[in-house]
Amino acid sequence: MAKKARVYDGTAWQELASAQTDLTAYSTTAQIATLLSGSVKQVLSTTKTDTFTTTSNTFVDVTGLSVTITPTSATSKILVIGQIVVQGAYGADNGMGRLMRDSTAISVGAAAGSRIPASFGIDAAPVGQTQIVPFLDSPATTSAVTYKFQIRANTSGYTMCVNRNSNDTDASTTPRYASSITVVEVLA
Repeated sequence: MAKKARVYDGTAWQELASAQTDLTAYSTTAQIATLLSGSVKQVLSTTKTDTFTTTSNTFVDVTGLSVTITPTSATSKILVIGQIVVQGAYGADNGMGRLMRDSTAISVGAAAGSRIPASFGIDAAPVGQTQIVPFLDSPATTSAVTYKFQIRANTSGYTMCVNRNSNDTDASTTPRYASSITVVEVLA
């Protein structure tokens, strides 16, 4: 007796009729979508190993730390895993940063009065601080979208650093860091 082909319909395994030889002969588009739901479609990543600084008190893009993905479905979710190493002007001023989808800030706090929505703070600490920003986004498009970081100083003129300390002396005790953004398309 020949074995019959089986397909998972989202809730249970179903046997295909003997005349059915592939998924399209058995399944509707909705059943195939259910079968694939939760599957990873693509993974893209960018790692920045060079440094970046700004003295701006308005948000600026961190150059070289962005990744562009084109979702295959408008219902896909994009899991963004951002990791950035930052430091404020040691002993002088703090700052803040945010995760962006194109020109839209994501994974930020609610606006309230003069307070600025941000994803993380930047301390005027003696060494760089690693900020991890995971976010499950629903861009609702099949057009290319770019995920990136922006940072700013609280006070204009004070240096905010990425992948280095504000005191970046050439010494064996002075570290350099790496930052990255990884995006994962998950079919919904």
